Amino acid sequence: MIAVGGAESKTTNQDPEKLAVLKRILNEMRGENSIIEVIPTASEAPKQRGNEYFQAFTYLGCKTPRVMNIRTKKDTENPEFIQRLKDADGIMFSGGNQNKLTDIFLKTEFLEILKSRYQKDENFVIAGTSAGAMAQSYKMIYGGTPVEALMKGRANFIEGLGFIDTAIIDSHFVNRGRFGRLAVAVAENISMMGIGISEDTAVIITEGRYLEFWRFLILIGGGIASFIASFFIFRNKDILI
Repeated sequence: MIAVGGAESKTTNQDPEKLAVLKRILNEMRGENSIIEVIPTASEAPKQRGNEYFQAFTYLGCKTPRVMNIRTKKDTENPEFIQRLKDADGIMFSGGNQNKLTDIFLKTEFLEILKSRYQKDENFVIAGTSAGAMAQSYKMIYGGTPVEALMKGRANFIEGLGFIDTAIIDSHFVNRGRFGRLAVAVAENISMMGIGISEDTAVIITEGRYLEFWRFLILIGGGIASFIASFFIFRNKDILI
């Protein structure tokens, strides 16, 4: 599973090395031979966002980038989409509104197939950026500013897509000053790790507990009594959660 903090480079008129996050996602699949399905459901402009990823993955040499235009729960039942999900090497959820993802995908055959492939196929990759990253956890933060979370002493949670149940993920972490929100979220769930991901940064989670990442990431763990003592900034290291 790959969680991206949002605002990853997708521009195709630059050195492909600048698209490092998207390139790594492809490399975790089958590189240029990957069949990747982009799911822009969370976006307010899904057609535009889907096309941006299609162009970016094509620019990186991917031979079979595809876009699933899933807008409603009914769309998840489309036999073509179900088959494409079974054939894909991986999927990528775009950013936008994470509530859309849970509203549309929870309690669907599509999500069950997605979870089954993730659990049983060691080469299958689930990637998500911004809202698409936050929705990957079982307990998903939705809405609310860091100030509101600190003042109320609680974060807003709903059920996420549930690919990982040992961590809570927040995106745009440094850029939007979300430390307070994630700290409160972890304080409410002391058995879970908080993963705060900055923009244009990615975290690879394997076996639900091993982390590999680059650029800028913050982990918070241990509950309100000890989160300050266990607050670290790591770069390019493997971590066990």
